[in-house]
This record gives sequence, structure tokens and C-alpha cells, in this order.
Amino acid sequence: MKSSPASAASLPRVRVIEEERFVFWRNLWKLTQYLIRDRVALFGVLIVLTVVFAAVAAPLVAPHDPTKQNIAKRLTPPAWAAKGEAGYWLGTDQLGRDVLSRIIHGGRVSLTVGLSVVAIAGSFGILLGLVSGYFGGRTDDVLMRLTDIQTAFPGLLLALTIITMIGPSVRNIIIVLSINGWMVYARITRASCFLCARRPSLRQREPSAAATGASSSAMLCPTCCRPC
Repeated sequence: MKSSPASAASLPRVRVIEEERFVFWRNLWKLTQYLIRDRVALFGVLIVLTVVFAAVAAPLVAPHDPTKQNIAKRLTPPAWAAKGEAGYWLGTDQLGRDVLSRIIHGGRVSLTVGLSVVAIAGSFGILLGLVSGYFGGRTDDVLMRLTDIQTAFPGLLLALTIITMIGPSVRNIIIVLSINGWMVYARITRASCFLCARRPSLRQREPSAAATGASSSAMLCPTCCRPC
């Protein structure tokens, strides 16, 4: 029984997907083995996961309401210190609010800002880096000169200026940090794009991708967004 042209054309695409999955799971297994061997790295990962879990589950983990004031308990020392109380592990502040609960709930804001800035600045910077590295020429010159201009401004001064103009808030902090952070992603992606575009393995995959209707840019983008 002969296969139809459509099914024959889909075979290279299936092989490409299977190859991508194999590479992903292989790299994940290598990372797991590395963490098992390196106890210091494993300890660091556990700390990060603990902080993230505490921030996400703050209403369940925090022992007290972070905004509740108790003047009778103001400036209570930590639990292990003299005159400390077991109910306040890290003590209280000048208004009697539990320090540990405020740290845990504050981690939610930090986590939100950090993830949002990485997502926004990373997406914008990677997009510009891909365009710059793929097209090259005048497009590359214009985008990289814009990157140089942005980099020339002192980041802290620019952030303070923008915050003064638009006002302090979590949303505005995310905007300011994203404006200050996209250049790094753009430069790294541009360099990776230049490197991966010249790799023999990418050229060897061109016939398979062409059979599925994928363009050269569609192959280059996922390739240069990971280690080549």
C-alpha cells in the first residue's frame, strides 16, 4: 500500500519533533546527574525551590497576617534570642507585625517582578537579536546602534528618572526594569544567531525542514535560542 504525498511529507517533521524531544530529555537527565554529583549546586537549587514555594503558597505558609499590627508585641526579638517568643520566629517590627510573614509575602512581589521582567525583557531582546542576526546588514547596524545608545545611559539613573515621571508601583517597576534589561538578551541572541547560522548541522536539516514547508528562519530561531 503506497503512502500519500501528504503523509510522506510529514515524516521529516515527525523525525524533527522526535529529535527535539530526545535532546530535551537527554539534557534534563544530564542536569539531574550533575546536580546529584555537585552537592553545593543541589543545595542552591533546593534553597531556590523553597523560596519559590514559600512565595507561591504564602497565605498557607505564613504564620501571621503580614499587615496585622500588635503594639503589645512590638520589637519582639527572634524566637532563639532572649525574651523571644515561639510564635514569632524572626521577631516583630516597630508596629508589632511578624517579620517572617512579611518576608514570605514580600517574596511574592519579588517573584512576580522577577518573572515578569525576564519574560518581557527576554522576549523583546530575543526578538530584536533574532532579527538583527538573521537579516544582518543595515538592519543589524541600526538595531545594534540602538542597543549601544540604550547601554550608554546609566541604568540606575534612567530607572529613577522614569519612576519619577510615571510614579512608583509594581507595574511601573516591571516596566522600568524591562526597559533596562532587554539589551543583554538582544546581544547574546544576535551572537548565538550568527554562530548557529553557520553550523553544519543546521544546513544538514534544511532538506528535512523544507519538506515540511518550514523556512530557514523557522529552523534558526529555536536553534539559536538554546546552546548550539
